Amino acid sequence: MSNVIHNPFEAITNELYQIKKDQKRIADIIEDKVQSESDIIDLPKCSIVINKAKQTIYELCSKNLIPHFKSRGSLYFSKKQLIEWLTKEKYAQDLVEHQVG
Repeated sequence: MSNVIHNPFEAITNELYQIKKDQKRIADIIEDKVQSESDIIDLPKCSIVINKAKQTIYELCSKNLIPHFKSRGSLYFSKKQLIEWLTKEKYAQDLVEHQVG
């Protein structure tokens, strides 16, 4: 028989440490997933999505002609709303061209 006494708190401490590591890893995975699926985009990404210059987007926002919102002084856009807006704008433009032509 061995006279070695094991500290039960050491095992508990090790298990808690492992749980915290796992919890952090899971939180990171969830955060990455949420960010990758986020519908909210900033001005540079909006410029790419709608193929317009940033200045043009500023003008559209100032006239409330494009769906947007501000947070802490920065412009943000819903990608879904932008695509819907583009579709409506294209439809309206085609309708006007058809009536004129």
